Amino acid sequence: MVDSHKDMLRHKDMLRQLFPLKNTGGVFEENIGVRGDALDALNARIDAFHLELFASTTTDLLPEWEDEYGIVPDPASNIEARRLAVVQKKRLRRRLDRKYFVDLAKTVGFDITIEELPPNSPGYGPESRYIWRVHFTDRELQPVYFEAGISVAGDRLLDFKTSSALEALLEEFKPARTRVVFIQD
Repeated sequence: MVDSHKDMLRHKDMLRQLFPLKNTGGVFEENIGVRGDALDALNARIDAFHLELFASTTTDLLPEWEDEYGIVPDPASNIEARRLAVVQKKRLRRRLDRKYFVDLAKTVGFDITIEELPPNSPGYGPESRYIWRVHFTDRELQPVYFEAGISVAGDRLLDFKTSSALEALLEEFKPARTRVVFIQD
């Protein structure tokens, strides 16, 4: 199996094979070259479009993917982090148990425990029915490197996750009328 289009025959070579040998040279070669180049360009556009169909490989349609899933990207995020946010949001299944949120936090690199405060605790009010005290520790910070072919101009060469990513994630998916208090241990 051929891995790249450079190793494949160009379309003009394939078109040339469809005609008898007596039709070579001059206008025929020029016509075959123009049509072959047009088919090569179309094939490249189809390959680029195929990459845009999937959130994990999109570049040009990334803002549309983010809009579809209600994601407001952090201006400091690189393109790979933005793609990952879309993919994670697509995969989310909205369970409301605490274990789900502990597992969700692990996917972005944080170990958390959730302590639910009793209803008579200070802080309860009409806007909050539940209060969660989320204790978190950063796991070993894993760097996010700039990658040629994946990252784009303007992305940082090296970036790290911050607790704001955890806070934004839990605030977005917490149960309704739940107030979350974050405590770094």
